[in-house]
Amino acid sequence: MFAHIRVRLAGHDWRDAPATFASFALRAAVFLSLAALPACTGAPTPPLAGDPSDSSARVAPARYQSALGAYEGQRPVAPSPWREQNERVSPQPKGNNP
Repeated sequence: MFAHIRVRLAGHDWRDAPATFASFALRAAVFLSLAALPACTGAPTPPLAGDPSDSSARVAPARYQSALGAYEGQRPVAPSPWREQNERVSPQPKGNNP
């Protein structure tokens, strides 16, 4: 961003620089004031946010879900022959080809 400002100012006469800076400062002030505007608004009204003191408000039921629900222990086992493992996972031949 600053490189763009430098390039713009390079083509101008330095006597015009204060006016260019004033224009930039005005734009920055307008931008900052518009960026701060949402902070000036009040809190949302209860129909939008919900009233925390309303005991008849509908809420989703609480569910318990264990963090370890799908855990399966992995204990070391003795290695089995590799040829049998390969035959178990290899695709089965299709049709009646011998």
